[in-house]
Amino acid sequence: WEIEVFIRISGRGKVGADGMGIWYTVENGEITKNVYGAKDQWMGLGIFLDSFDNNGNHDNPKIMAFVNDGTNSYDHANDGGSTALFSCRRDFRNKPYPVRLKVRYYKSTLTIFYHAGITEFEDYEYCGSADNVVLEKSFFGMSAATGGLSDDHDVMKFLTHSITDPESNEAQPDDEEQEEIQKLEEEMKVKVEELNTKFTEDKSKFAEEHPDIVPQDTLDIGSDDPQLQLIFTVQNHIQQNIKTIAADIASVKEMIDMLPAKISVPQAQDALQDKQDIPAPGIPVESSREAIDAIRGVDGKTTKMTNDLAVLRNELSVIANAVASLKSQPEPATGNPAQDIEDAKFKKSQQDLMNNLRQDIQTMTLKIGNIERQKSQCPKIPEVSCVSSTTFVFLTALQIGVIAFLIHYKMNQEAQAKKFF
Repeated sequence: WEIEVFIRISGRGKVGADGMGIWYTVENGEITKNVYGAKDQWMGLGIFLDSFDNNGNHDNPKIMAFVNDGTNSYDHANDGGSTALFSCRRDFRNKPYPVRLKVRYYKSTLTIFYHAGITEFEDYEYCGSADNVVLEKSFFGMSAATGGLSDDHDVMKFLTHSITDPESNEAQPDDEEQEEIQKLEEEMKVKVEELNTKFTEDKSKFAEEHPDIVPQDTLDIGSDDPQLQLIFTVQNHIQQNIKTIAADIASVKEMIDMLPAKISVPQAQDALQDKQDIPAPGIPVESSREAIDAIRGVDGKTTKMTNDLAVLRNELSVIANAVASLKSQPEPATGNPAQDIEDAKFKKSQQDLMNNLRQDIQTMTLKIGNIERQKSQCPKIPEVSCVSSTTFVFLTALQIGVIAFLIHYKMNQEAQAKKFF
């Protein structure tokens, strides 16, 4: 379990007394003056927020944790003495926000986290922990006490939580819950057996009263039915082809996305080579080969995908024709009205399945058409306008001359203005 306690301990003086206790004991607590307002020689866990320095060690205020088996007395004069599991010195008096304590008991380990009350955020800090702490199922409680000095001890919130193993998906029920679950399971088994017995009796009685009616669960609608076999085969085949086509489309999309980066540099290189008939400096020739290989790979993928789509479309057409032929087959009459009614219900359910299958086939055909149209739209190669080296040098020199003329003109204007003043 885990508890979160929001408290506020405040007083007018710099020193307070006596403190507050958080309890987890086998028996309900009693209001006394022995240990922070509760009785001594308790059985269980006691967490104390001691405000007053009784032993003069100048280590208060502090938080301490004790486990008692009901035979030991609390040494109040020495602030518990050396029997504490652990302690940490924390000033919890007169804080702007409520002070928080988070006490966690998990797998026989007791841990305390402390919130100083400086902010309202979840900034807990570690206080202490102890292993091999054995606690029985007990009661939570709070108590406080004052002496010659007085403080206000306010409990703002007391939250309890259950803790389970992170590897398990759900909480493990305790003994009482487990007994209730077993009881409900036994009652459910009895009810299920009664219903099964009643159903068997009613079924036998109905068969005796109506020997000419064949029960529905004896109809041959299993794996020998050719229509159901066709439906299952179609669904599995469509699913496999869709997975294959989806993988091909993803691969083609990745290669198409990589084309602009590979094509832009080789295009500039080709343009310069056409004008100057020399390899462009700093641009490797292998990049154009990589771009060509990438284009060929994309073309091969698209061709393969087109063939797969065509095969799938033909297979869907054949399957649709087969389903239509099965649907159009005449239904033989048995001469038994009850049997005809059952056959009509079964045929109607099969027709519904076939209609759904036909709609799926039409949807798949439309998707295949859209994919083919998207495939046919190849990515446009960006046009790169290139200039010769002579033109580039001329334009650069022209820009430099214009900039120099502007600088010279501005300097002359400033010199004339200085002479004027």
